[in-house]
Amino acid sequence: MKNTRYAFSRGLRGRTGLRRSALAALACLLASPQLLAQDYNYLTIRVPGSQETWATDINARGDIVGVSFDSEGIARGFLWRKRVFTTIEHPTAVGLEARAINARGDIAGILNDSTGAHGFLLSNGRFTVIDRPHASYTFAFGLNNAGDVVGHSDAGDYIFRDGQFRRAPSYVRDIQDNGRVTVGVMEAPGGYAGFISRKHDEVELIELPNLPVPCSVVRGINQRGDMVGGFVYISADEECVPLSGDAHGFVLRDGEFTRIDFPGAQATEAMAINDDGVIVGRFVNRDGQVLGFRAKPKN
Repeated sequence: MKNTRYAFSRGLRGRTGLRRSALAALACLLASPQLLAQDYNYLTIRVPGSQETWATDINARGDIVGVSFDSEGIARGFLWRKRVFTTIEHPTAVGLEARAINARGDIAGILNDSTGAHGFLLSNGRFTVIDRPHASYTFAFGLNNAGDVVGHSDAGDYIFRDGQFRRAPSYVRDIQDNGRVTVGVMEAPGGYAGFISRKHDEVELIELPNLPVPCSVVRGINQRGDMVGGFVYISADEECVPLSGDAHGFVLRDGEFTRIDFPGAQATEAMAINDDGVIVGRFVNRDGQVLGFRAKPKN
């Protein structure tokens, strides 16, 4: 699988029931001068010998999954447990991305083989390949503790539960254990914004304060309702691409945004958060390399 960087702004369309977030706290934030300061201890995550590393999810035990890329752009999934890397392999895959892990240690993601791109669920050492009906490709991005998988395909975004596909909001990225609350990114007035969906066919936009052009994505949500993602300061919506230009991560907790920037990084994106508030993601260092990170709250 070649190095696939998914732009926020490509092919995103909203569902029925789109409405602005009615949260009073968000309305206050839109008038605020800046995001709150960060207060985290950061650790770099890099797969030995790789050209690029992303940390894509973290579970309650602190196990981290992600994807690394070699010099040819080939993707390899990994599990990082107790500071030891384990490669995640499938016998037919020419590239594999681990995108999500739950408390049981089940892993979901994307595998590429001779027939194309597929979602997968790895549980108890066995792979289940996930192909959305009538789709030419399927990606799996999120996984909850109940085993529900969420993802994107050219036949529609989906929730995969008990072997059945259910419709999900546009470009869904993560799902809570209740199987109803999802987050992701979709087209918004003037640009693109993260969303949270608590009810079928109804979404609330998550709008960050003082962006000249809306350009944000919600990547993950934990069971407390804390959300993480990324945003970019841009002048036109076609520039809305993660880790390009003036890009930053964020966490939204109890109606307050906190900006997440790996120290000294050119750009940062937060990709997941566990129930202890530990965040993982990726950043661009001073040399232009993309590396993974873990951020633990200091308090």
